[in-house]
Amino acid sequence: MSNSFLASIIQWTSATLLILIILRWFMKEQIKERTTEESGLLRLPRGVLIVGLTCLLGFSALAIISNIISNKTTTAWTTAGFLSFALLGLYLVAVYFLERHEVSEHGLTFGRVFRKHGYLSWVEVCSVRYSRKMNYFRLETHMGSVARISILFMGLPEFAKLVLVNVPLEMIEPGTLPVLEAIANRSPVQ
Repeated sequence: MSNSFLASIIQWTSATLLILIILRWFMKEQIKERTTEESGLLRLPRGVLIVGLTCLLGFSALAIISNIISNKTTTAWTTAGFLSFALLGLYLVAVYFLERHEVSEHGLTFGRVFRKHGYLSWVEVCSVRYSRKMNYFRLETHMGSVARISILFMGLPEFAKLVLVNVPLEMIEPGTLPVLEAIANRSPVQ
């Protein structure tokens, strides 16, 4: 076996293990018991902030270093690539701080990154859908207002319980109902 092949196996195995560890950490944070003041709040796990800051700082540093230390691989495209990943990290940081939602018996107050915050009253909701591909719930009102709630948010059991209690069942799509019930019972989503 050549050294480059062995190095490649070690590199891909390490990356896979790191991703699995991060995903497990996200899941542990979601299951963790919440305090009374956190009840009703939907927010992303702290790991999203850490991953966002790591991408932002790491790829910004790589863009700077690749241009300070001259080498044959430095081009405008490599710098643009590093900076695009840094922007992705910045977006994750913005999402962590700006996309905070609050649920109550009356409705849902939701935050967004690029648009103003909104409010949905449970009685106004005309459609609740779960998108398996995008992993979020989509709530829509009669007035056309839309809120998207990611499956990554901490506090989803409270959200699911309130939707099941306050939104009429005919407004919840049939495929979405078992997902909401599973989340309300703190079971894994299938």
